[in-house]
Amino acid sequence: MIDDLVKDLRPVRPVWPIGVRMAAWVGVAVAAAMGLLMAVSVRRDLDLVLRSGRLLIDAGTVMLMALTAAWGALRLSIPGEEKAWAHKYLPFGILGFWLVFSIVQIAFDAIQAGARALIPDPHLACALLVAGAGTLLTLPIGLLIRGAAPLEPRWCGALAGMAASSAALVGVELICVFERPAHFGFYHVIPVTLFTALGAWLGPKLLPTLLEK
Repeated sequence: MIDDLVKDLRPVRPVWPIGVRMAAWVGVAVAAAMGLLMAVSVRRDLDLVLRSGRLLIDAGTVMLMALTAAWGALRLSIPGEEKAWAHKYLPFGILGFWLVFSIVQIAFDAIQAGARALIPDPHLACALLVAGAGTLLTLPIGLLIRGAAPLEPRWCGALAGMAASSAALVGVELICVFERPAHFGFYHVIPVTLFTALGAWLGPKLLPTLLEK
């Protein structure tokens, strides 16, 4: 019996330290954002945008969500780390805050401008850019997770989807010229939320667990 178990043993593949994997992911995300900006160009009134408290809160939340989700996904891909609740729930807490913040902004805009403020503009470019860039950014973080040994692929998939789409949105928000809260809610917030849900669904299908390796 012992001989049979020994025969089934496989060499242990070293995994990059979490700091190295995180740095690799951030480098890819920054490169993707820079590529998007070079292809489309930054909005001309960016200096005015940086003076807007609402937009700064939104951009800061998106960046924080991208970083915490990526960190959580990479940490949870290491057996034993899945018990640390902060890696799982902190990114979702930020996502929840972002959803509530967006809804409140839409409500205030509707009070001031009427019911028409609830109807988003027909410009789908932001959502399409988030979907396209988010899909591309899912590949590197997915490979980093697969290279480890995740025990909870659903959580890893959800966090990877959140990290990839949030990172994509960081670049999109630097070129987006639409400032109505309904636009942000429908074409910024909803795509990231859907990407997170899609990642949770695809995680068990695409990320092999330690027991499957």
